[in-house]
Amino acid sequence: MKTKQYIYEVIESQEKLSEENREKFNVILLKIRFARIDDRDGAEFLHHCMDLFLEAEKNNLPPEEMLGTCNFEKFCEDFIGKSRKEYSFFKRLYWEISYIPLVLLLYLGIFEMGPEMIQYWSEYGFTPKVRVNTGMLINTLMVLMIVNLMLSKFQVFYIKFNSTNKTENRKCFFLLWLLLVFFVLVSVVVKQVMSVYMFQMNYFIFLGVLLILCILQNIMEK
Repeated sequence: MKTKQYIYEVIESQEKLSEENREKFNVILLKIRFARIDDRDGAEFLHHCMDLFLEAEKNNLPPEEMLGTCNFEKFCEDFIGKSRKEYSFFKRLYWEISYIPLVLLLYLGIFEMGPEMIQYWSEYGFTPKVRVNTGMLINTLMVLMIVNLMLSKFQVFYIKFNSTNKTENRKCFFLLWLLLVFFVLVSVVVKQVMSVYMFQMNYFIFLGVLLILCILQNIMEK
């Protein structure tokens, strides 16, 4: 996730709020911070919300009264949906798939193809080509789905993990641990049962292309 400069500005202003209002504003902050929208839209919305929170704090009013709602999450979702409607189709598509090159580089390129390359080199000697099988692609597809789910619900995980309620913390860690174990077991089974050879590709060119894409993304988003 890219660093957003306006986040730090808002966090500085957040220190002026009471502890109760900081917790309420955190719902908005996290929802917008990890939303798939432009930085400018997110910055304007957060600064507007912060102004309302500060005004509510000054006048000893609940922020719900200033924002006209007590459901901050829905309030943010309405804004995100409205903002995304103004984007072009290709811009919306980019926000939906922007994480894919990094996942392919780290998971498919290193964790899936890496061991395959090492095994092949130990048996037949060095070669720039790597064998791709169905097991690799199926596991990578599962990882992409999991990452997409976690990104869409990141603010929920963040709040749960940083909750002062130890029971909530333990439940989250236990749930993630179960999901990790389940994924490992499924991926092992897939590798054993569905690893049918498909094609070969140049490993270093594949990694190079993905690395260039990730660098270009980082430059564009800054």
